[in-house]
Amino acid sequence: PARRTAPAPPPPRSYRTIAMSDRCLKTQKCVVVLALALVAAFLCVDVARHPAAYVRLGTQRLGPGPGEWLVEAPEVHDLRESDLAHAGDRHARELASRDCLVVAKDGVIVHERYHNGANANSL
Repeated sequence: PARRTAPAPPPPRSYRTIAMSDRCLKTQKCVVVLALALVAAFLCVDVARHPAAYVRLGTQRLGPGPGEWLVEAPEVHDLRESDLAHAGDRHARELASRDCLVVAKDGVIVHERYHNGANANSL
């Protein structure tokens, strides 16, 4: 009967191979850290540009509750200032007994207009 020999063990890794694998591991870790930092940076920029999309004041109740309302540009909330100005003109013409028009979207004021001598503090 023929004898079977056990397979030879793999050759020991050289110091150069170990150093290269350590370098690859460090590179992979750096890539992961840089990718996470990039995602965090983009998120911070987006939050700074569109805070109401992340902090929706007043969505569960009318207004933000105690304190001041947050006021933002209409364009941040996909509205056009010219359309809101036109609505304010029409409101003043057709509903003369009313003193103000306030438009809120996503829990923030995006437009307000007062007439008949009214202002934000008189109402």
